[in-house]
Amino acid sequence: MKTHSAAALPDGPLPYPFPCTDILHPHPYYQLLRHERPVAEIVLPNGTLAHLVTRYDEVRTVLEDARFSRVALSRAAPQELVAYTPPRQAEDPAASNHSMPYELLSRWFTPRAVERLRQRARQITDELLNMIAVRSQPVDLVPALTAALPMTVIGELAGIPVADRKWIMDRAPLVTVYSPDARSEKAASEVFGYFSEALDTRRSARTDDLLSHLLNVSENSNETIPEDKLTQLAMRTCLPGFHSVSVTLGKGIPILLRQPEIYAELGKRDDLAPPVVEEILRMTTPSSTSLPRLTLSDVELAGITIPAGRVVIGSLESANTDERKYPDPDRIIPERGISDHTTFGRGRNFCFGAGLSRMELQVVITALARRLPGLRLAVPEEQLPVRTGVIAPDVLELPVRW
Repeated sequence: MKTHSAAALPDGPLPYPFPCTDILHPHPYYQLLRHERPVAEIVLPNGTLAHLVTRYDEVRTVLEDARFSRVALSRAAPQELVAYTPPRQAEDPAASNHSMPYELLSRWFTPRAVERLRQRARQITDELLNMIAVRSQPVDLVPALTAALPMTVIGELAGIPVADRKWIMDRAPLVTVYSPDARSEKAASEVFGYFSEALDTRRSARTDDLLSHLLNVSENSNETIPEDKLTQLAMRTCLPGFHSVSVTLGKGIPILLRQPEIYAELGKRDDLAPPVVEEILRMTTPSSTSLPRLTLSDVELAGITIPAGRVVIGSLESANTDERKYPDPDRIIPERGISDHTTFGRGRNFCFGAGLSRMELQVVITALARRLPGLRLAVPEEQLPVRTGVIAPDVLELPVRW
């Protein structure tokens, strides 16, 4: 693990998220918390007192155990995707109508559906690399590749016009934040309005895209789904598709280049991409934390009793670098042969777009290794500018040479 000087845990609740400009390494507090305070009190930017869980096993419990309810903390305003303030009284999730009907879109993300998109993803990647190859160096891979590929894939899937895609991409990271400010509230409202209008347009002119399909299946559903929930579902499907793959590539490419022998092998072996991608997903963890849960009863975790009605956040980033689960966690070790990291969540809240993300990542790292075998960063890793304060922090510029 990378060490930081003078790292020590202060007494009392910790302000969260931790201040950090190095998103390519876990914050040093996480290692200390796993050993000294695996269930720690934190204070969120809006003043809410919460518990932060950092060990792999306990984070799995938070993600999978019904006593930690995502539904009970889903009372965000229609244009918001995250609520952090606990309600005065936790509802029974079985009686709640706040959950998202993700099953309406499931057929678009089945393994077979994702495989049908693989050839198109390869074509897009090849076209982008063709343009990169003739440009003067260094080239910033963020606009040229890491943002451009997922923006095109999900844009085509959802039928979003080319002219609108960068507008959405620019606002996507601002929508899911630790604590809304004026800028994030404006972005969330604008994106909500955009998808609301897009759905209205398709009501009168259906096409063969994800948003039209959402309307078709909702109209044939046994229950009436409110318009604002359909808009939220469109947002929750498309925004991660725009942003999360870009985050993983922007962080994952520098991490991969730390081990040039693996990068070189990717250009020779088709079978190496899937396990390397799982390691990259584990080490980058696009959304650094789980969305918050609310305890429906008193829960004991790692010897600590968390009271009912308390907000709980699992650190996916910390769980994925827990030495107990992953020895030598800062290295890509394809031989681990497992994909049980927490990057895509677990249980009922598992990311249904995981297969699409995996496919895009496999396509990109394989194509890069074959087309640009001499790829290297044009600046030291620590000089890469990063976005902080959001749940999915990203590298803003990725200059490379080859």
